[in-house]
Amino acid sequence: MSSSEKRDCNGADKEEPMESASGSATAAAEAVAVEPAKEDSAADAGKSSGYSGGNRSKRGGGNSGRALCGIDLAFCSDQKAGMLEAHSLGYAFVCLPLFHPRNVVRTGADVGGHADQEEEEGQRHRQLDQLRLLPATRPDHLVIDSEDWTRFVVGKISAWIRCDSSWEAERLQSLAALRQELSWAAHIGLVACLIDLPDGGRVSNLARALLAFHRAERSAPLMWVRVPMAAEQVGDDGDIASNDPWLWWHRLCRLCDLILGQLGVALEVTADLPGPAAVQRWLAEPVKALVLPTSLFLTNQSGYPVLSKAHQALLMKFFRLQLQVIITGSCRHDKGIEYYQQYINWLYSRRSTDLYSSQGKGYEDTLQDPLQPLADNLHSATYQVFEMDPYKYRAYREAVRQALVEMVPDSEAESRLITIAVLGAGRGPLVQECLIAGRQSGRRIRVFAVEKNGNAVNTLLNRSLSEWPDSVVVLPTDMRQLKPTDLQADIFVSELLGSFGDNELSPECLDGAMHCLAEGGVSIPMSYTSYLAPMHSSTVYKEVTRQRDPEKPYYTFLETPYVVNLVNSELLAPPQPVFTFRHPAESAGPDGRPASNERYIELTYRAERTGVLHGFAGYFDSRLYGSVSMSILPEDHSPDLFSWFPLVFPLHYPVPVKCGDAITVAMWRVVSATAVWYEWALLAPVVLPIHNAGGRSFTINLY
Repeated sequence: MSSSEKRDCNGADKEEPMESASGSATAAAEAVAVEPAKEDSAADAGKSSGYSGGNRSKRGGGNSGRALCGIDLAFCSDQKAGMLEAHSLGYAFVCLPLFHPRNVVRTGADVGGHADQEEEEGQRHRQLDQLRLLPATRPDHLVIDSEDWTRFVVGKISAWIRCDSSWEAERLQSLAALRQELSWAAHIGLVACLIDLPDGGRVSNLARALLAFHRAERSAPLMWVRVPMAAEQVGDDGDIASNDPWLWWHRLCRLCDLILGQLGVALEVTADLPGPAAVQRWLAEPVKALVLPTSLFLTNQSGYPVLSKAHQALLMKFFRLQLQVIITGSCRHDKGIEYYQQYINWLYSRRSTDLYSSQGKGYEDTLQDPLQPLADNLHSATYQVFEMDPYKYRAYREAVRQALVEMVPDSEAESRLITIAVLGAGRGPLVQECLIAGRQSGRRIRVFAVEKNGNAVNTLLNRSLSEWPDSVVVLPTDMRQLKPTDLQADIFVSELLGSFGDNELSPECLDGAMHCLAEGGVSIPMSYTSYLAPMHSSTVYKEVTRQRDPEKPYYTFLETPYVVNLVNSELLAPPQPVFTFRHPAESAGPDGRPASNERYIELTYRAERTGVLHGFAGYFDSRLYGSVSMSILPEDHSPDLFSWFPLVFPLHYPVPVKCGDAITVAMWRVVSATAVWYEWALLAPVVLPIHNAGGRSFTINLY
């Protein structure tokens, strides 16, 4: 379907008057956080999906249990009445044209279809000359108050505007009109505006106009760029083609690099959906809204509007993002326009949520600084979050149980006492799991809880008196300062892992305590490996650029790793292993320490899809003991394990990548007397400077 056909379907029939719904102050621009869902078939939705109309919503808005759904009032004779009507039908916001539709430029073909080129051009000249002589805005705008504009309206830039027209008069008039409409949008306090992206990706003048406007206007609205999900003849292999709408969007982003944070995608869902690779690529872009034409909806046996199975599955994928849904087009079902919104909410209610998603809610694509537990004492709230992870503690309990059973035969179960040292005991969850493992295995144990955080030690001492009398000894010290006379442990148990495995300095911590591990003793975890994967995420890159600190060098924020719950992203190739650490170290000296914990590796990937390389996502997996392991790798993620989000290593600049391109990265782990840090450099498809050279932007402190 062409762009003109898409626009025409908005006004094929005159809309009933409608109005906006209640919601937060930024309901038109901010989205509810949602998760993906497992969905039943909807191709025969009347039979298998179970949708039968649902309960009518009395109010729209930001209820976290409902999708935020708006409606496009393309042709509404009374916009104030339309807002009120939409509000009563449960829509959270409305999309309204800012200027009167009579200001549309009509060509000779539009008028009669028989005008020759010269006559048509003359007619267009005359109409352009008269275009702005009429009142630009609608008279019913005067009765809409400022609060409603801000809270309930997304403004629509006139569809006739063609800033990159090859016809100079039309281009100049379009640029003037765009400036006028954007100025009006800022004047009435709109949070967001909807603007069509021209077919073919000719956007240089549009980009320049948007940059100029945002430089001049302090309260510029966000720009939701309306892009079709797919155009005709776009393959499903992820390759960029000249008629690929993603390429049009990407070109606009490159031109508007300085205002990336002001741009979002209003992705128009098409009847013919692209392949999985193309869909995944859109999932890595800042999609703020899905635009659903009413022509996509089928009718089930009860007469209600429903979507096909393929379109339902698509929505479930995009529900993971912080986005909204815009219904556009005339009502095509006798049940009424409100049932489109109700159906979207019904679909949203059927999404499935796992523990990882629920615990990560609110942190989607949010940058967090990695913990520095050696330099900083953790707060009680941080400990509490860690202690809520069910998989981790079950895994540690089973690992300790297996180690005890393997270490002590049944014949020695009553006579032999095993000493377990919990290194970095925190508030005691691992201590508790060790005691449970001892009971389950039928082995006798004594536990030493080693902790340097004085406030956590206070909790351990209280628990030792009230819960663990005669079973636990608390040692209030840094594990690296332990002396062999303090203890000789048969089993070390520690949870010192970071999102990248060793990035919270587990190797340095455990190496410093190895002289207190008895001969033949074991460490839990026994080993851990970090992984890297090339990542495409416009959203994360945008968030990284927002970290700029005027008091620090310009490169600092681009050379800092961030912990990120990656949602609005995709991997361009599978993760590859980076650094592996084992305990006790295989090449340890007499004191149990390895010769060095510095590392270097060069990795080469083959891009499996076209996209933009914004950085590298870091993961880890760990072998605790025996058959017990933990992993945060995307394809092998331990169920319900939410203690770690990936660690993102950004790049100075986004790098376009084509399917099949080689991506090569070098990674260093550097150790000094006081700190550890990573350095990384992109070597292909282009060469970028070494990031964080000498630890100039980010270090992990040893003390």
